[in-house]
Amino acid sequence: MYARIICVKIKAGTMTLAVQKGSILIDQNWLNANRNEKAGLSFPDRFTEYSGKAIGAFRDLQVIKGVANLWDSFNPSPVASKLATSAGVATSALGLVRLPSATQDAVKAITNLSVDDGVSVERKSAVAVKDVTEAVASWVYSTIFITGNASLIGVARFADLASDGADLGISLNDYNKAANCESVATGEAKNAFTHTKNYNMLRIAKAVTSVVSAILAVFLLLTGAQLFSVVAMTALSITSTLLAIRRDLYNDQGDYKVIKFDRPVLV
Repeated sequence: MYARIICVKIKAGTMTLAVQKGSILIDQNWLNANRNEKAGLSFPDRFTEYSGKAIGAFRDLQVIKGVANLWDSFNPSPVASKLATSAGVATSALGLVRLPSATQDAVKAITNLSVDDGVSVERKSAVAVKDVTEAVASWVYSTIFITGNASLIGVARFADLASDGADLGISLNDYNKAANCESVATGEAKNAFTHTKNYNMLRIAKAVTSVVSAILAVFLLLTGAQLFSVVAMTALSITSTLLAIRRDLYNDQGDYKVIKFDRPVLV
C-alpha cells in the first residue's frame, strides 16, 4: 500500500548495503537501543502516568463526557448534564494546549513530502493527509470553543473523517508488515514484531470505530439528529477513545518500543 517492500531477511555480506539504503535492521543492536524502560510497570502505574500527561487527561475527559452524555440521554439529569458540560469545557481547553504540536506535525508532514529520505511517496502522502486534517480539525474545534460559534462544525467533521480514514490505511499497512516480519524473525526480534503487530491491531480497531463515528457524525450533520443516532455516535465515540487509551498503554507494555514501518525493515 504505502511501501512496496514489506520485510526482508538479509544474508551475511549484504547488511551494510541494505542499511545504507535507509532501511531499518532489527538486530541485537536495535533491540538493545530500543528497550522499553516502562515494560516493568504495572497497569495502574502506567495508567496513572498516562493520565498525568495532557493526551491522557484529554482522553480520560472524553470518556467522562461521553458517559455523562449517554447517562443524560437515557435518564435526563442535571448532574449528568453538568458533568458532561464540565468535561466538555475541560476537553476543549486541553485541545488548545495540543494546537502547537498538531500544527508542528502538519507542517513537518508537508515538508517531508519533498525530502529524499527513503520513505515512500505513498506513505508520506498518507501521513500528510492524516496530520494536516487532524490539525485542521483541532483548530476548528478550538475556534468553536473560543467563539461559541458552531457554524464551522461541518468542516471539523469532514476533517475528522479524512484524518481517521488515512490513519486506518496506515494502520492496516503497518499491521500487515509487522505480521509478515514476525513470520520470518526469530528470538527477541520476533517478540518485538509480535508486540508491534498487536499494537497496530489496536490502532486498526480504534481507527475503524473512529471512521464509523465520523461517518455517522457527518450523516447527522446533513440529515438532522435523531435520538438513536446520537446515542449510537456517542457510544462509538466512547469506544474509540477507550481503544485509543488501550493502544497508548499497550505501547508502553512490551519489552521493546514499537517498530516504525516508514522505511523497509530488515530482519
